[in-house]
Amino acid sequence: MNEASLGNVFSTSALAASGQLSIEYSANINETTTYNFVLNATDLDGNTYTINAEPITVTVKSVTPTPTNFEEAADITEEPVEDTGGSFNASKFFLILAIVLVVLILCVGAALLILWKKGGKSGGRPGSRPSPAPRKKPSAASYGRGPASRKPGGSKSYRDRNSF
Repeated sequence: MNEASLGNVFSTSALAASGQLSIEYSANINETTTYNFVLNATDLDGNTYTINAEPITVTVKSVTPTPTNFEEAADITEEPVEDTGGSFNASKFFLILAIVLVVLILCVGAALLILWKKGGKSGGRPGSRPSPAPRKKPSAASYGRGPASRKPGGSKSYRDRNSF
């Protein structure tokens, strides 16, 4: 790649077919100038191609550099970034989760300690349980034996099988 006033700007021995390449070039420019870049390329068969880019005009407003006041330049104030709450913050979430779990573990431990202290009065043995109420023996009528009570309106040969 050549330019009339700058000379050879870039050259390479190979570029892949349909490949793209970005070129960065810096130069000291002291006056307003128009640059015309020309690209010369040769393919594998030896055919030479010339491509003219559109002219680029660079306008220089002032050649003398303006000094920087270092007292003002050194006064840097950085604004803290405010959390808008719109994004998920994993570290805060896990910190809160850890605090909740520690509090729950302490509560369960305190409850177990209180229960152990109250249960310690019996000497570690389980307390006496009240005896269960005595069970009634089922009567013979409840099993379908014995005299069945007659229901009004039924026939003598009908037996209600749904009676328990």
